[in-house]
Amino acid sequence: MKSFEDFLIEVFIERSENPNPEHVQNAARNYEKMRAMFPFIDAVHHASIEAAQRYSDQNGKGNQSLFDLEKERFQWSQRTFRAASPSGCLFHLRREIKEIDASLNAGNPDPVEFADAQMMLWDTMQRCGISLDEMFQAFRDKFEKNKRRKWNQQPEGHYEHERGIHD
Repeated sequence: MKSFEDFLIEVFIERSENPNPEHVQNAARNYEKMRAMFPFIDAVHHASIEAAQRYSDQNGKGNQSLFDLEKERFQWSQRTFRAASPSGCLFHLRREIKEIDASLNAGNPDPVEFADAQMMLWDTMQRCGISLDEMFQAFRDKFEKNKRRKWNQQPEGHYEHERGIHD
């Protein structure tokens, strides 16, 4: 089975209008950085789901799913930010993560900052050519894999799965 990193690079090359080897190499390097943030990104994902549900309820769009809302948002993003690239979106995501960190350190986690980060994460993904359907399937698959793993708390307070265990 192909690793997610190999899949991401393959998709980036196949689906980019102008596949640039430097962008592909940057995507590969950034992959490891993103892996290190997965526990944090999981928190971003959950917070954005809650924020989207509150938005739907408050704006009379209770029947609009997060999936539908994201489709609408990404269409708007494509029209509004025509020249945006995956690497540019990833750069912006890093800024949003810093804003979340600042809100956490201030003792006032802001759901809007989590939503901003989720939007930039999904912009990065979709501008690489990965669809919402593909992401949700990968999310399901990864969650099932993570449930089978053994996790250990690290000195910094986060958790990592045991390495070298093939599941």
